[in-house]
Amino acid sequence: MTSRKCTNCSARIRGRSASESTRSERPWRDATFSWPRSKPVAARLFCFSAPFGSGLATLAKFQHNQRLEELRNLLNRLSKEKVEWAMQEEHISEQRKQLLKFQEQFRIENMDIQQLKENLYQKLEALGCQDIS
Repeated sequence: MTSRKCTNCSARIRGRSASESTRSERPWRDATFSWPRSKPVAARLFCFSAPFGSGLATLAKFQHNQRLEELRNLLNRLSKEKVEWAMQEEHISEQRKQLLKFQEQFRIENMDIQQLKENLYQKLEALGCQDIS
């Protein structure tokens, strides 16, 4: 077992070196970390994402992969929202057609009622002229 400091955040790392590692090809998998209390969480995350002095190249690759994953998630969400939007638009257009149909039906019935009303007034007037009481 060896003890060394991380090149990114100066955390103490205890574990097997690459030559001593028998369990895996990645010795940091078996390592334990002890963080300095003065290091903020962001520095700890930076260290965790770029293990053992791999530097900015690994961090850039990690950030790139993370951004790609975020883009995939956003594309999935966008496609789901497009489907929902299309379904809502179809539902609204059906409701609009039904509303126009009811509006036309109401207009026709209203015209019929007006016609019947006029006919009744004409009959009432004719009866009034005949002096039937």
